[in-house]
Amino acid sequence: MIRRTIALQLVIAGAALSEEAAVHFPAPSPATPIAAEVKDWPASVDEAVNRILSEMPDDVKLTIRSMPESDLRKLHHSIGRKIRNRFGLWSGNTDLLKDSGASEPDAASMVIIQSLWKRLNEN
Repeated sequence: MIRRTIALQLVIAGAALSEEAAVHFPAPSPATPIAAEVKDWPASVDEAVNRILSEMPDDVKLTIRSMPESDLRKLHHSIGRKIRNRFGLWSGNTDLLKDSGASEPDAASMVIIQSLWKRLNEN
């Protein structure tokens, strides 16, 4: 019963995170990114985390901070997708991809999510 309750809470939190992230991480236009969008891309994981934290509501920060690190993968299709799209990981942001140490955008977004979680849990 406890596992079901926790699982349900994570599903609800994931849906809420997805909705919140949509507000704070708008999807890029389907066209090739314009110069202004490219200049807006973070070049490092640290810069990406700083930007996310500056825009993320406190209740979402608390939800992510409270998650066990092993559950962060559940954010792949919500916040992870927003990170990949908004920060140009599918559109040529090779600086961020390289800084993450990942070889592809999905893994890079997880590195950013893990860094975000660690930053939220520093204190």
